[in-house]
Amino acid sequence: MPYLVIPLKNTRQTGVLPPTLQVDSERGAAFQLPFFWAINRSQDLTISPKYYTKSGLQMLANYRYVLSENSNGELDYGILKDRHRQEGYEHLENQNRWHLSYGHHLELPNNYVQRTDIHLASDIAYPLHFQQQFNFVGEPALDNRMSLTKHLEGYHLSL
Repeated sequence: MPYLVIPLKNTRQTGVLPPTLQVDSERGAAFQLPFFWAINRSQDLTISPKYYTKSGLQMLANYRYVLSENSNGELDYGILKDRHRQEGYEHLENQNRWHLSYGHHLELPNNYVQRTDIHLASDIAYPLHFQQQFNFVGEPALDNRMSLTKHLEGYHLSL
């Protein structure tokens, strides 16, 4: 008889997360089984194989870290050898398609703050075809930014 063990601990634990089932009109049904690795108290990694019935296997990874109370970051990556033939995008069939998103907020000594927000994709259609992995649907471009700022009494310097 199948059973499910539900831990009653309030600490992070390494293990398999609940699977998800999704239906996509273009890519068919998708099944995802994420694995969460609690590396230590300030880092974790989630690896999620996701199988689309029309496109194939997509590997997703999410890495998060906390350096201090006000410094942290997150990296998302996904790759798929897309076997789906979609009208208007035939050139993408059997191509490696990927995305990379990275963001961090780093507070440095002497009131300096460094921020990074990078979003890249293998092709212009990736954010449209995999909307759940991007918050840029309808935007004209993927926005990428890096900055270094310094706060002084009465002044704010930014690069």
